[in-house]
Amino acid sequence: MLVCVNKTEQVTVSGKRLTIELGEAGYSADNIATGSRTEKVVTGTTVKINYSAPSGGGSSSGNYIVDVEDSKHGTVTVGPERADKGDTVTITVKPDKGYELDELTVTDKNGDAVKIKDKGDSKFTFTMPRSKVVVEASFKLIETEPEAPVFADVPADAYYADAVAWAVEEGITSGTGANTFSPNASCTRAQMVAFLWRANGSPAVSGNSFGDVAAEAYYADAVAWAVKEGITSGTGGNSFSPDAPCTRCPDCDLPVPG
Repeated sequence: MLVCVNKTEQVTVSGKRLTIELGEAGYSADNIATGSRTEKVVTGTTVKINYSAPSGGGSSSGNYIVDVEDSKHGTVTVGPERADKGDTVTITVKPDKGYELDELTVTDKNGDAVKIKDKGDSKFTFTMPRSKVVVEASFKLIETEPEAPVFADVPADAYYADAVAWAVEEGITSGTGANTFSPNASCTRAQMVAFLWRANGSPAVSGNSFGDVAAEAYYADAVAWAVKEGITSGTGGNSFSPDAPCTRCPDCDLPVPG
């Protein structure tokens, strides 16, 4: 005959130690069955407990509860939800979109911290102590640093800022220095024809009809392409005048190299 004390009773079935919660202290219990389940008759009430341990460690009917506090901006799940001392409990953290885990703690019944191991892929584990534990998690917004401007002299609100960023990304220009674009500087004819050539995919074109365009000049292929496409015919006298500043079209106010 076993006697319940403080509304719980520990019994051993097939080598597995169980704690059974009963309705009233002082009730007696007997008729312990063997097999895949345990049946105990307690003053007319049948208490059934599954004592088979699940695969992967831990018992679904362990002695101690793993209590998960509600969290904002994310969810936390544990497995198993009940465990015995020494069992491994896995915590899975899933932040809401735009959030990340800020802090994760596990504390025992005395408020002492339980050591947590980060297993990667938003999973953590801890070893169950001889008491109930509380799992708490907090989440925070993912901080993103604003993108720095490509060039210090190109304000983010400048009308040409997006155009400059596009030109850099497409390899059309790299600016005039490490962090300068010099938006107010004049453009030479060589620079302008090189920009147009790069914007059109830098096609390979042979031939050169100008005496002032060296074959090894960075703009030589661009000039040959521009001549072939009818964009420029030079400045006369077998000259292209690569270092001359661009003029501007009076009708559209766009620089023209020809």
